[in-house]
Amino acid sequence: MIDLVLVCGLNNTPDIWDEVCAELERMLPGQLNIHRPFMPAQDSTEAIAQTLLETLPPRFSYVGFSFGGYVGMALLEAAPPRVERFALVCSNSTGEPESARPMRQRAIEIAQAGGHAGLIAKVYPNTVHPSRIDDQAIIARREKMVPEYGAQRFIAHTQACMKRPDRTHLLGAFSGPALLVATSHDKVVLPEAIRRTADAAPNARFELIEDSGHLLPLEQPQALAASIARWLAQPAAA
Repeated sequence: MIDLVLVCGLNNTPDIWDEVCAELERMLPGQLNIHRPFMPAQDSTEAIAQTLLETLPPRFSYVGFSFGGYVGMALLEAAPPRVERFALVCSNSTGEPESARPMRQRAIEIAQAGGHAGLIAKVYPNTVHPSRIDDQAIIARREKMVPEYGAQRFIAHTQACMKRPDRTHLLGAFSGPALLVATSHDKVVLPEAIRRTADAAPNARFELIEDSGHLLPLEQPQALAASIARWLAQPAAA
């Protein structure tokens, strides 16, 4: 039995994994214990990683989507022997670029002033494939998750994004199977940047999923589940 940990990104609740989990359970019946922790409102990836480690199984395979990948890198640094397999989905191991800091700070100020929901609605078109900008099912899912996630968590996690260091060297040292998944139309974490990170890690495999923007678990859950299933078939780290 594989303990599989799925961690969501900014402004997502664990519900973002619903369709992916259903596909995985269909592909790998009876083979998975799936854990979907909801990250606490802490303002550093290190603190969040330590909180997760307190409740996760002794050994597990980790999938981090977007911000969940940043936390995963901190977790990999804190407890590498506990990680059997490691995957980043629309995420990267690098630190926050200086050019992104003003945008992050402005987002924090808007959220502190009560504009969290409006901010997320405004940026939504940049997070999906152009064909899904008016997808009412995905929009409804986002509208449900954003208030559950909340402004306090958003502010803390945005601060954690800004403070995260470059941890790319950890992927190069990881002995287990590593998977880096990008999408063709991701404007948040660019696919070419994810490919460069995969190229720097000897045990990493890069996969590109077409016809999706950043919100891959909602846009292409079947394709993502298939990618994860292939990765899970690889032998775990000793």
